[in-house]
Formats: sequence, structure tokens, C-alpha cells
Amino acid sequence: MRVQTVLNTTSGDMMAFFRSLRLTNFLSFEDSGELDLRPLNLLIGANGSGKSNLLESIALLKATAVGGDLPQLINDGGGATEWRWKGAGKGANIGVDACVNYVPVKSPPGRTPLALRHLLTLSVSRSGFSVADEAIENKESQPPHDRPYFYFRYENGWPTLNVNPQTEQQNGPPVPGSSRRLQKEDLDPTKSVLSQRNDPDIYPELAYLRAQYERIALYTDWTLGRAARVRGPQSAAYREDRLQEDFLNLGHVIKRLQQGGLADALIEHLQRFSPTIRDVGV
Repeated sequence: MRVQTVLNTTSGDMMAFFRSLRLTNFLSFEDSGELDLRPLNLLIGANGSGKSNLLESIALLKATAVGGDLPQLINDGGGATEWRWKGAGKGANIGVDACVNYVPVKSPPGRTPLALRHLLTLSVSRSGFSVADEAIENKESQPPHDRPYFYFRYENGWPTLNVNPQTEQQNGPPVPGSSRRLQKEDLDPTKSVLSQRNDPDIYPELAYLRAQYERIALYTDWTLGRAARVRGPQSAAYREDRLQEDFLNLGHVIKRLQQGGLADALIEHLQRFSPTIRDVGV
């Protein structure tokens, strides 16, 4: 599993997006504990040990970025009860706790990336699911605050936003913006706040998370046989700069590699696994 990278705007270097994940009552995980992630992660385990389920947690985070994708993902997976660990009690919630790297755009050179936490808790019933709790906050507190600074969270059951905090300042903790409590009916309970409040000027941290989640690509269907759709005609409208999750633009991507003189380097790497490879194509 390769974790996507993002640009550190203060150094010009690339850094891993995800720092860690923790899953509770999620599919085969009662409590995964905090799983540290690196730019490249190798998942090894017997069938049914949870390798695919870890990828499903990333798919769920990706689905929070687009309005209709979270309910669709849950329903496509058999409904909310199928996503909850089978050993959990009837009222147990599903939890996904992600920590990511974040450097505000206007940060001074050399600033250490912030550890930004996104906690998503889903309440499950036979009739469906709802977002029971969600928080987007700094993972660690910074003096003089005794609690991590938050950008969005539920306080006493009410969704609350900190609007446009000055995270760009050079030293010290973020300067709080105006804290605004939302009416519960202002948010769709089957969707994440990321798909409902994401103006980059007002909610820069929320907009950043949404943008990075949308960039996630999960390649889990490797059907490349002679009758596979990927071998059929490919629309000229498909993008060529990045492989789609359904592989239907594979021909365009390979053509671009060939035109850019990168195909030889790709073949050289592939020959490490199979020395008989001489060319790539669809």
C-alpha cells in the first residue's frame, strides 16, 4: 500500500499524507490500535486477516469528501450493520481515527508539518447509519492551550466550527477565529462535514482534507485478461496524467509514458520481477 504524498509548501519536498490510522468496531477490527503509516506500506497476512479491510477504511475516508459517496459506499458494502465488527454490541459505534500531515500554505520556511486529526464516528442501526461524532483538530495541544485546537467538532452534541483561524502565523499556537455553533439540521447526518463546509478561505483545514481525500486512488480490481474492459476502445476524453481506479484509461497513461521517454525506465523496474518483460501496452 503506497500512501499518497503531498507538497510541503515551506520546503518544496514531498511528504507522506497519512501518519496513522486507528479503527474501532470496523469490519474485522475490534480495535486496531494506532497503526503508523509510511510512504510505502506492505500488508502481509492470511486470508481474512484484515488487509482489504484496512483499505476499506481509506475508501471510507475518501468517500467523506464527496456528498453522496459515503451513503453509497456504505450501502454498496451491504448496509451499515455489515461494516460493524461482528463481535460488537448492538449499540456500538464504528470509529475511524486518521492522523495526517498538514502545512498551511502561508507557513514560514522550515515549519514542521502539523499533525491534523480527523475522527469519524458512525452510529449504526438496522435502518441505516448517521454521523454520531466528527472532529477535525490538531492532534496535540500547544501552549498555552491545554486541549488540541479544533477546526470542527461536536460540543455537547452541537456541531461547532472555528472559522478562519490564523494558522499561518510564524510562532505559537493558532489564533482562534470565531467559534460558530451550527444548528443540527444544518448538516446532513449521513454525510461528513467535509462535503458540506469546505470553502478554502473560511475553512482551510477542512478544504485541505477534502482535497487530499479526493486525490486518493485505490487500485483493487486487477482484471486484465483478454476480455477485460481495459483492453477495449478507450475514450479520448479519459485523462492521461493519472491512472483511473477502473483502469479504463490505462492505454492513455502508457502512451504518455512512451511519449515522455519513461517507458524504458518502467520496463527496467518491471524486469526486476520478471526478466522476460520486453514492452508494455494494452
